[in-house]
This record gives sequence, structure tokens and C-alpha cells, in this order.
Amino acid sequence: MAMAMRQKALGTLGMTTNEKGQVVTKTSLLKQMEELIEEPGLTCCICREGYKFQPTKVLGIYTFTKRVALEEFENKPRKQQGYSTVSHFNIVHYDCHLAAVRLARGREEWESAALQNANTKCNGLLPVWGPHVPESAFATCLARHNTYLQECTGQREPTYQLNIHDTKLLFLRFAMEQSFSVDTGGGGRESNIHLIPYIIHTVLYVLNTTRATSREEKNLQSFLEQPCEKWAESSFEVDGPHYFTVLAMHILPPERWRATRLDFLRRLLVTVHVRKVSPGGTNKLTDKAVKEYAVYRSPLLFWGLVDLIYDMFKKVPTSNTEGGWSFSLAEYVRHNDMPIYEASERVLRAFQDELMPAESFSEFLDVVGLLSEIPDPDGFLQDLLNSVP
Repeated sequence: MAMAMRQKALGTLGMTTNEKGQVVTKTSLLKQMEELIEEPGLTCCICREGYKFQPTKVLGIYTFTKRVALEEFENKPRKQQGYSTVSHFNIVHYDCHLAAVRLARGREEWESAALQNANTKCNGLLPVWGPHVPESAFATCLARHNTYLQECTGQREPTYQLNIHDTKLLFLRFAMEQSFSVDTGGGGRESNIHLIPYIIHTVLYVLNTTRATSREEKNLQSFLEQPCEKWAESSFEVDGPHYFTVLAMHILPPERWRATRLDFLRRLLVTVHVRKVSPGGTNKLTDKAVKEYAVYRSPLLFWGLVDLIYDMFKKVPTSNTEGGWSFSLAEYVRHNDMPIYEASERVLRAFQDELMPAESFSEFLDVVGLLSEIPDPDGFLQDLLNSVP
């Protein structure tokens, strides 16, 4: 009887005994248990499963979004409003989030969610489109996230343009060394570097499904062809050089970025110089004296982060794909959560250990590998400012 009981107990665990009486695995249960420990990629902070074991359940990233002016230097009494998003980069299934909210009776939705989000304030759940998640499920979750955005910002309709501004404001936090956690109580550079590919993916999804990429290509081309007579004035526009530099990541394949990246750098440097000497707005640059490095540091770091993000996506196939770069990049983000997570960490290390410590324009150019194209950094800056009327 004891042997029979033993066999029954082992059987429920997917095991049995061999002729020597040794315990052996009968089924793949143990193997599954071992695999469960090794769920690769993004995993839910509640059930601990990700897209390997729950391939069709949508994962989301807890985010915190607040209403802000899109451009603090906009030269108007009432500035255009948008929103700014940060994250502690905690991942959760939409289903698990809603189940936890239901269980926490009496607690408001985001009060309950903060407990899963390392006690960090949140008010949104940005969906991550997994390889086997049906588009309809992802689109439903994205619509829910947009509703969350409307509720917490009062923004009538979140658009992909506002999401590009959102990414721009996130990059500016990196470039200006601002806090990511002042409103939330948690999440720093590391959490937010991981958020970037998924905000980019959200923009790409809308660009691709609404077939807006060709229109944005034309907008980028118009920006790059803008005569230098307009440069001073455009330094105060909402859709100015910072906006277009971020838009470029979504539209221009890496070879086009490499061919035009100096043009974006010139525009960013002129923008901060003009803002420094004429903070109230101007359409002419009168003070053309080169300022100290501290004035130009934030646009250089901003540009440098965009360049590093391009490097992060260097394995994205760019040729012979229907829909071009925007489609290829969206597909890459969708299918490569683990490589992207690791690449994000490399981007942050390069940003913090190489770009941030640079103490002069020439040192920065040396770090990013541009000294061969700009052998005389001081002369380049002076010539650039002299070229702006």
C-alpha cells in the first residue's frame, strides 16, 4: 500500500520509479518548471510570466504622464499644451492589472497599481505588442492607454505628433540631467532608457497604420531644406529642431541619418545659441560670439542620444521591405524584447560614461567619432553662427 501511495504521489508530480526504485521524471513537468524560472524577456510583475508562456496576453508598461507645455521657449502668451511621460519600467499583463484592481476593493485604480509599480505613482499602461499578440488585442489596449492619457492630461485626443513631442521631452530630461522621478517618487535614467523603444513603437504603429510616413518624410525634407534666414525664428517654434531630430528616428533609415546628422546637429546648436542670446524670441541673430561649452552641452547630448538609439537599431533590416524603415523598425521592436533591453543598457552606459563626461566641443566630437568630419571644432561653431543672418 505504501508503494502504491508513493507511486500515486509521484504520478501527480509527473514522476515515477524505475526498476531500481530511483525516482525519474515521467513528463515534461519538471522541464516546464525549469523553463518557468527562465522566462526570457519582459515578464509580468504579478504572475511572473511573459510572452513565452502567455504569448497572446498583452503586456503593458506602467507609466506616469502629466500635462505640460510642448515648448517652453514658444514665443506666445499661451503655450501649446501636450504631455510628458516617465516610467519606473515595471511590466504587467493588462488582465493581471485589472484583476489586481478588482481585488483591491475600495482602492482607486492607480492607487492599487502603485503597489505593483514599486510604490511609484502611475496613471497609464503603455501596451507592448508581442510577436503572437493579435493586432486587435494590441489596438484595444492602445485605445485604453489613450483613454488613460485623456483622463490624466485633459488632452482631447493623443496623436502621434504629441507622442513624438513626448519622446522629445524625455530626451531633454536626459540631455539636461533633469529628474525623472520628481512627480512619481521612483524611476531614473535606467528605467526610462528602456521606455524609449516602446514609445517609438507606439508612434510607428500609428504612422504605419494611417500611412502617414510619406507625409512626414516631406515634412522632414522641408525642415532640412529650410533657408538659414529662417533658423533664428524657428528656434522658438513648437515643431522646431528638437522635434524634427526625434521625428527623424521614426522616418529616416540609418544611412539617411548618417548623411544628414550634421545638418540636425547644426540646427540644434543654432537653436540653443539663439535662445541664450535672445530668450524672448527673435528673427535675426545679432550676437554671433561663441559661448562657453555649457551652453551647447544639452543639444550635443540630445543629438548624441538620438545617434546612440540609431546604433541600438543597427540590426534592423533596411532594404527591400514594404513600408520602408518605419515598418522594419516597428517589426524589430515587436519581435526582439530581450536584445532591445540589453541594447538599451549599452546605450545608457555609453551616454553616461562617454558623452556626459566630455568637457569641450572637440572632446564631444572625438567621443562620437565626428572629428574626421569636423577637424576644426571651434572654427566650425564660429562659421555656423556667422552663416545665420
